[in-house]
Amino acid sequence: RVTPEQKHTIIKALKTSGNVVAMTGDGVNDTLALKEANCSIAMADGSEVARNISHLVLMESNFSALPAVVKEGRQIVNNVQNSSVLYLMKTLFTISLCICTLIIPNSYPFVPAQLLLLEMFVIGIPSFILTFQPNNDIIRGNFIPQVLKKSIPCAFLMFINIVIIVVMRSNTATITPAEFTTLSTLLITAVGFINLVWVCWPLNLLRAGCVTVSATLIISVLAALGKIFLVTDVTFPVIATLITLLLCSILLVVGTFYLKQWWLARREAQLAQGIEPKPAVWERVWQKVKPKKWAKKSNDLEEQDLIENPEDVTENPAQTEENNKTFEVMEEIVTEPKQTKKSPTKKATKTPAKKQPAKKEATKAPSTKTTSEKKAAKTTTSKTKIVSSKKASEKGLENKKAQK
Repeated sequence: RVTPEQKHTIIKALKTSGNVVAMTGDGVNDTLALKEANCSIAMADGSEVARNISHLVLMESNFSALPAVVKEGRQIVNNVQNSSVLYLMKTLFTISLCICTLIIPNSYPFVPAQLLLLEMFVIGIPSFILTFQPNNDIIRGNFIPQVLKKSIPCAFLMFINIVIIVVMRSNTATITPAEFTTLSTLLITAVGFINLVWVCWPLNLLRAGCVTVSATLIISVLAALGKIFLVTDVTFPVIATLITLLLCSILLVVGTFYLKQWWLARREAQLAQGIEPKPAVWERVWQKVKPKKWAKKSNDLEEQDLIENPEDVTENPAQTEENNKTFEVMEEIVTEPKQTKKSPTKKATKTPAKKQPAKKEATKAPSTKTTSEKKAAKTTTSKTKIVSSKKASEKGLENKKAQK
């Protein structure tokens, strides 16, 4: 049977190897493992300590509810990741553009009205629709790195397009200020829509509906209420510049997608052939930036946490002394009730009250002899039992070694 310390060590070893560990338990002996696990699940019929430590308590004490719980959790986490990409895309874009305008002697190219199309019809409504997407995919990696993997390229794509038109406006006189505001509004909305399609890919019924609703709302609102969003001068230079930049953005997104697919297929082929692939550039950079303490915690186990060899544990002299002490204590506990049971028999052998003084003197001497003999007999029996238990344990160890 696995001890509580061994359960704790097993879960710690699984966590250090990069796994997300869940533990179920209902007793006090499971508390160490429940506390160490990433997700601890207790039964309602279990001990109070296990219920207080656990993250989740099954009120009906029925494990058949766990698949539905896992499915719901996967759907929430994966859909929140997709929605967070859209929100963090705009945040990173605005931060980078603010830093750029502080370095370059140019004013910030947007007013709040220009970003309403992006915020309402590219981020707000699509992120709400994506939360209802059924998703049973396995949750991979940590939440923030997975969100940044998609949001940083999307923000970079938006930033590059806006910087191009800002530089073009400052160095050339091809577009007027009104045309610049129109171009910047249309460009930021269109590039955001391209990023929305990228986030929703591969498309299914709900994701295709989300993309279609976003496109129809953008086109209809621009046609009816374009002046509210400062889309006033839609001229030929504006349309030509917009189409050119959008085509370059689409080519960049499609090329990045197929490059990623090629890299993943090459990596899987190397693993299938038994060749260990080289880590990517960002993985090498992360290994260098990674703190030493983090590496020790995630890659190495301390010596005291390792599962020891059971033969070494039994042959440890300190443990044998503790075992001997426990044997002695158990023998004392076993012999105590025998003494208490013999006391009423002595009272029953007493004679009537008239002959009591004479028989007390006669029975005193043999009583002292019998007690001393009993004590000696008990000590000898306890010693023989301890010796026999030691021999039995040694024979058990020899049998285990022979079986191994």
